[in-house]
Order: sequence, then C-alpha cells, then structure tokens
Amino acid sequence: PWRPTADREPARRWVREYLDQRCQRVIFADSDHQPFNRSAAINAAVRQANPAADDVLAIADADCFITSQRFVEGATIAKETGRLVIPHDSTCRTTAEQAAEVIADRCPVAGPTGRWFRKNRSPQVVSGLVFIRFDSFQKVNGFDERFDGGWGGEDQGFAIAAETLIGPSIRLDGPLFHLYHERQAGAVDKTDPGFRANQQRWLEYRNAAQFFVFDRMTEAGYADQP
Repeated sequence: PWRPTADREPARRWVREYLDQRCQRVIFADSDHQPFNRSAAINAAVRQANPAADDVLAIADADCFITSQRFVEGATIAKETGRLVIPHDSTCRTTAEQAAEVIADRCPVAGPTGRWFRKNRSPQVVSGLVFIRFDSFQKVNGFDERFDGGWGGEDQGFAIAAETLIGPSIRLDGPLFHLYHERQAGAVDKTDPGFRANQQRWLEYRNAAQFFVFDRMTEAGYADQP
C-alpha cells in the first residue's frame, strides 16, 4: 500500500530495491479513497498481481523491512502451511539520522547489518510485513475495506479473520525495521472519529471470533465441561 508523499519517497525507493531482490514482482498500489484506505490499496495490489493459488504474498508497508533470513523463512513457512506468517516479534523504529544512514547505504543483498540494530524497540504488531498464501488470502476475503476511517485496525481485523478461518498465525522472532518519516499531513489522530470507528470495527472482529470459537467448542461438547 502506498500513497505518494515527497518526504517518504527515499524510503520507498530503498524498500523497493530491497523487495526487488527478494520477490518475483513488486507492486505499489493506492485507491481513490479519501482518507487513505490501506485495505483497498492492498486488495488493489493483489488484483493487479493476479497470483496463482499457491503463490505467497508479501504484504509490506513502503517504509518497513526485516532481515533476509526471516524473509526467506517466513515466505517458506507461509507456502508450506497456508497460515498467516508474521516474521517479527518487535519493532525497531529508526530515528531520522538512522534512517538516513540506512538509505545512504543503499540496499545490500544481505539485508540489515549489525549497526542498524541501534533502535528503540516497541511491542509486537501484526503489520509492517507479513506473508500469506493467495488461496488463504481469498478464504479471508482479503482486507476489509470498511476500515475506511484512515489508519488503524485493518491489520488486526485481517489477522483475526485469518486466525478464525485458516488457523493460528505463525510468529517468528526478530525485528521489524521501520524507516523514519515525518508525520504525514492530514494523518488520522487517535481522537479522530474515523480512527475510533476503525477501532470499533476491529473490536467487532474480536468479539465475533470469540463467539465463533465458543460455537465450535459447543458443537464438540466442550462447553458443558467444567
């Protein structure tokens, strides 16, 4: 997913080179939605790719990357299992200076080097860069474009749907690197009604998934057990 902004273009070019070295085809896509609808952009990119059922999709933000080892491992596991694979368990958010250092070094085929680990870590996320086989993506019906209030909630909704309809997601250890950029003009604030609507929608996903699991337990006779 990508909506062009001048200050983020250097990072996008770096990530494009990184992905070109690892993927058969790289597509940056947007949609006509206002504000930016990340779900619609991802779905548009997948349609444009026209993948085969067993092709693996690397759904990546234009400012994120992972180590080469985890990229290969994550794609392989997604291919073999059909599950959603989240190939990172922490986020390394670079400073402006660190991002400039990464971009100036261009994109070595080997991927991140040791000095790029000088970052502040933040908790686990289910976005940034994930892998899923196309037939599994279809079972989940892609990303829900009703997350149309700007940023937030669509990744959690997709992960919950994948967990419910396909099976438990697989998370690998290692960092997700995020290349610094200025806050985008017009970016959704967490007090914005659109952001709140997105959060409410993913809570509905979570609640529905809990009922789905309970229903399956009832059918198997587990609900009556103490």
